[in-house]
Amino acid sequence: PTGWIKAIRTAIGMSMQQLGKKLNISKQGVMDIEKREKEGSITIKSLREVARAMDMKLVYGFVPNNGSL
Repeated sequence: PTGWIKAIRTAIGMSMQQLGKKLNISKQGVMDIEKREKEGSITIKSLREVARAMDMKLVYGFVPNNGSL
C-alpha cells in the first residue's frame, strides 16, 4: 500500500533526507517520488535512479497471468 520505494527505503533504514541527498533533491522531492510511484505515474527512468541511489538495480518485466509464454 505504500509503494516499493518507501517500503524498501524504510526496510534498509534510509531516511527521506538521506535518499534525497543521494538524488540531489529535497525531502519534499522524495515524498513526491514516493507519491508518484504509489499512484502509478512514476517513470522507469526515475525508478532506475532511485534504485541506484539505494545501491540496488531496477528489474523490470512482464509476468503472464496464466502460466508461461
